[in-house]
Amino acid sequence: MDNVTCVNDTIWSSCGRCRAATLSAITLRALRPGNMAGRWGSEEFLVLLQDTAAAEALELADKLRRSLGGHDFADGLRCAVSIGVAVMRREEHR
Repeated sequence: MDNVTCVNDTIWSSCGRCRAATLSAITLRALRPGNMAGRWGSEEFLVLLQDTAAAEALELADKLRRSLGGHDFADGLRCAVSIGVAVMRREEHR
């Protein structure tokens, strides 16, 4: 989610937490069983996709970007998200 710190500093911190919870719920609904999502630092979120081809990961990233960026919050704000994809092969994990 872009500019999380700015949102938390200029609006209410509780609104920022509520917004993050909503974005987390949208993200979790898009994932398959066995995949994981979580917060990574103050402004970053991480999604781990197990046994997923790079093309499929890119499709999911685009779907998430559109879903998250298109969500209308009750306070009238929208969020912009920037998403990157990195691939690690199972044999590289050893």
